[in-house]
Amino acid sequence: MVSKKEIQKKYLDLKSQITELNESYHRHDISEVSDEKYDSLFKELIDFENNYDFLDTENSPTKRIGFSPLDEFQKYSHRKKMLSLDNAFSINDLSDFNKRINPKEKFNNLKFSCEPKMDGVAISIRYKEGLFHSAGTRGDGSIGEDVTQNVKTIQGIPLKLENFSTKDPKDFDVRGEIYMELSSFDKLNKQLAEKKFANPRNAAAGSLRQLDSKIVARRPLKMIAHGIGFISDESYFESHSSMIQQFNKWGLPTNNLVKEFLSINDCETYFNEISLLRDSLDYEIDGMVIKIDDLKIQEEVGLNARSPKWAIARKFKALEVTTKVKKIIFNMGRTGKLTPVAKLDPVKVGGVTVSNATLHNIDEIERLGVQEGDVVSLKRAGDVIPKITKVIKKKSSNKVKVSAPEICLSCKRKVSYFEEKIIFSMDDAIDLNCFSRHQFQESMDHFVSKAAFNIDGLGTKNIELFIEKGLLKQNEDIFRLTINNLEPLPGFAEKSAHKLISSIKRSMDISLSRFIYALGIKEVGEVTSKNLAAEYKSIENLFFPSPDRLVEINDIGEVVAKNISIFFSDKKVIKKIKTMQDLGVNITHEEQISSSNEFQDMSFVITGKFSKFSRNELKGVIESKGGKVSGSISSKTNYLVLGEDPGSKLEKAKKLKIDILTEDDF
Repeated sequence: MVSKKEIQKKYLDLKSQITELNESYHRHDISEVSDEKYDSLFKELIDFENNYDFLDTENSPTKRIGFSPLDEFQKYSHRKKMLSLDNAFSINDLSDFNKRINPKEKFNNLKFSCEPKMDGVAISIRYKEGLFHSAGTRGDGSIGEDVTQNVKTIQGIPLKLENFSTKDPKDFDVRGEIYMELSSFDKLNKQLAEKKFANPRNAAAGSLRQLDSKIVARRPLKMIAHGIGFISDESYFESHSSMIQQFNKWGLPTNNLVKEFLSINDCETYFNEISLLRDSLDYEIDGMVIKIDDLKIQEEVGLNARSPKWAIARKFKALEVTTKVKKIIFNMGRTGKLTPVAKLDPVKVGGVTVSNATLHNIDEIERLGVQEGDVVSLKRAGDVIPKITKVIKKKSSNKVKVSAPEICLSCKRKVSYFEEKIIFSMDDAIDLNCFSRHQFQESMDHFVSKAAFNIDGLGTKNIELFIEKGLLKQNEDIFRLTINNLEPLPGFAEKSAHKLISSIKRSMDISLSRFIYALGIKEVGEVTSKNLAAEYKSIENLFFPSPDRLVEINDIGEVVAKNISIFFSDKKVIKKIKTMQDLGVNITHEEQISSSNEFQDMSFVITGKFSKFSRNELKGVIESKGGKVSGSISSKTNYLVLGEDPGSKLEKAKKLKIDILTEDDF
């Protein structure tokens, strides 16, 4: 019998895993697992919470929508919450949904509206008096990112509604999906000289989140409108189908595959029809959305914490095709982990051509019995790198089984194994002195990223250049750079060298949580880093940590605790941290960051572009001195921090007689 403590630990591990996946997907546009895998994990979490009432479900992913917006954007407050959808994976799930919404056939002749579920970025667009007013991403459902200027540039989204009359609602929010067509996605990736997008959804999200709206204007984004949020005249629409018809009259783009049905069985039939159409569509879909058509009945059926009770997403099964394994290689990632990857004959799956598939670990290779030359079944359900499910035909002439390298690909030392035979270059912790060039490049990209040291101006190109010139061999070498090092390099003049060195110097005052995150510990993201910082208060307290204490921390299970314990018990890790401190890195607990109370209880708004600081850096300075940063100007605003191209906030500040500062004042 499984003990209460074991259940609690498994639940915490699962909750932590889903939280990290949500953070990657919603904040960084990275899909680390397939939609199918995520849905499975999420359902498992729900089952835990339904079956064990002693679990602490506070802050559970089942109770939240999306993730908090990025700091680079102004906040966008939704007047009506943007919810997610529950999922149905079979006709039985749909039948259960039908019973829940219409118990004992309470509603006669219940009508359903069905439409393809677009795989894009959820958006809310406000119209006032028929004119485009503003736009925001979903964010956490209540607060999103203000992407008004970016959305304005998207072709097909009307800035003025067609056929709009005085009888139409004066103020309302249109809900929809920003996406990129497959054909446009392929063309865009061919045009990009550097890092390419993994899939159309990532391309749409990455394009929409550009800080320069001119770049967004050049990206082939589109929008499908599929619902209403806030509306000043709540009685204007009677049904979802009439809403879609009115959208068309106003010139708002809608999906031409929207249909209405009088039974759940008919909805399932249409779902099967949509499944057959999937490969012929020029956009990605991952299922079909089914909604009660009558809006009054929708209101009566009501909502859950994160989803409407009156709607559900009928999800597709994973797509499967066959192809040939040309070669099996091992790649080393940022944390020192070796992962087997199958190189494939290119094959199109769900509109995307794939040539690689992950094999996860040596156990998976042995389970499948896969060898080079075999014909395999390949499954893709939103995966960036799809998964091999089984061997169809043994075509390999090579009788030797694939085996993991016995020595590290980088340092040439003997490798060791951890749980589930996942391979690491050094036990189950990163070896900070064991880096291939690729691995080190990835490590540095992470180390200087916005959520870590946040070194402005130190992008991938410059890191590559510094590695090539021998200036970077270890992470801490970044703090050894001087103006004399930089000025002789291509692309660096005196001004740009000074600017980068200044940015590096500013980054050396860093909070404990960001420093922990920067170290790149396996399965330790921003959330876990903040929890560790809150518990241990200083980096020195984290040396040689007890796994038993670690598992008591919120969102940390046994596996993650073991990773952390091994990492901070490694003498080379401790030496490395002390070296950084000797070089001037000042690691402070969040409560200690405030260097003064100069801005105590003062409200600031930041607008425009800056040359000396990033917006995040300015925000950090203000908060370190006790101030607060707001996204919008009001009578309670004390200062407007003004950069170039400030927009409408400057005029509003002048009207309210708000004091204005520049970056030079900091």
